[in-house]
Amino acid sequence: MAGLQIVAFLSGLVGLGATIGATVSNEWRATSRASSVITATWVLQGLWNNCAGNAIGALHCRPHHTIFGVDGKIRASQLLTELLQIHYSLTVVSS
Repeated sequence: MAGLQIVAFLSGLVGLGATIGATVSNEWRATSRASSVITATWVLQGLWNNCAGNAIGALHCRPHHTIFGVDGKIRASQLLTELLQIHYSLTVVSS
């Protein structure tokens, strides 16, 4: 029984780490505007900010300052990831 509890605990830690990694990622949606290799630009949309980059390597990020200007799907994803992090944290603490 102790072996199963250790597996469950480690599984909870892996899930918590994966959820945190997905939450802080800026690459939930990537859009590319490549008219040529030199002038290629892309936009990365994440849960907490939007980033724009170009072929030179410059990357500029702008956070979402309000939840009202955010798309409904992004806001729903923010809420779900926050709930998952709370759930995993409580699971790890109670183990």
